[in-house]
Amino acid sequence: MVCALKGRYIKIFILTLCLLAPAYAGKIEKIRANGVLRVAMQMRDESPFVLKTGKKHLTGIDVRIGKRIAKHLGVDVKFIRTVKTPDQVVRQVERGEADIAISNLSITLDRALRVGFSSPYIHLHKAVILSQKHFNLLKKNDNETLRTFFSGKNKLGVMKESSYVEFARVEFPNAELVEYDDWDQLVQDLNEGKVAGGFWDQFEIEKVVLTEPHGLLNYFVVQLQVPTDKVAIALPKNDVHFLRWINTFMEIEVNILSARDLAISYMKYGRENESR
Repeated sequence: MVCALKGRYIKIFILTLCLLAPAYAGKIEKIRANGVLRVAMQMRDESPFVLKTGKKHLTGIDVRIGKRIAKHLGVDVKFIRTVKTPDQVVRQVERGEADIAISNLSITLDRALRVGFSSPYIHLHKAVILSQKHFNLLKKNDNETLRTFFSGKNKLGVMKESSYVEFARVEFPNAELVEYDDWDQLVQDLNEGKVAGGFWDQFEIEKVVLTEPHGLLNYFVVQLQVPTDKVAIALPKNDVHFLRWINTFMEIEVNILSARDLAISYMKYGRENESR
C-alpha cells in the first residue's frame, strides 16, 4: 500500500514538472514565434543610453544591447518609446506590453516585486549636488551631516517616478523631497535656491558640473558611501528560463560599465550626433 502511494506521488511530481517546463521556456518561444523582441524605453533621448540620429535611427548603449539580444534570438527588434518615466517603463513589462525594458533602469526593491532584473551592466555611486551657497551653510556646522542638513528646511530635488525617490527615502528619511519631471528644471531651481540639492547618480551629476557655465565654481558634489546604483534589464518575473538566458547573454556579451565608461560614451555619441 505504501509502495503504491509512493508511486502515485512520483507520477504526480513528474506530471507537474512536465506541465511547468514549457512555461519556463515560454517567453523565448513566444518572442521567436512573433519574430520580434519588444524593448521598452523612455520617450526622451538620454545620451549615451539612447538618442535619435536622423529621422528614425536610434543609437546608444541601451539600443546596442537590445539589438544584440534580438540578433542572438534570431528576431527583429522593436523599440517602444511611449512613456516618460522609468517606473512607467517597468510597468510596461509588468503588464506584458513589452518583452523587456532597457532604459537605464536602476534595480530597486519596489520594482523587484513587479518584474525580474538581469545581472547589472552599470554600477554608479549615488551623489548629491549642492550649490556653493548651500555647501557653505553645510560647512558652518562641523557636526552636521547631509542627512541632518536635509532633515530641516533644506529641500532635496529628485526625478519623479525614478529610483532616486525610493533611494532618497532610505538615505534621507526626513527630507522634504521635491519631485521633478525635468532635470534641467531641477538644476535651474538649484541655481535659484528653491532646492538645496539634487540627488542622482554620479554620472548625471558630473555632467551638470562639466556642462553648466562655471559649473566647477558654482557646484559641490558629495559622493555617498552607500550601496551603488545598479542598472539592469527588466523582464517578466515568472519566466526562469528567460532570466537565465538573459543573464548568460550579459555574462558573455556585456561588460560592466562605470561612470568613467559612460563619460567616454557620452562624448563619443555627442560628437557623432553633432556630425550628422
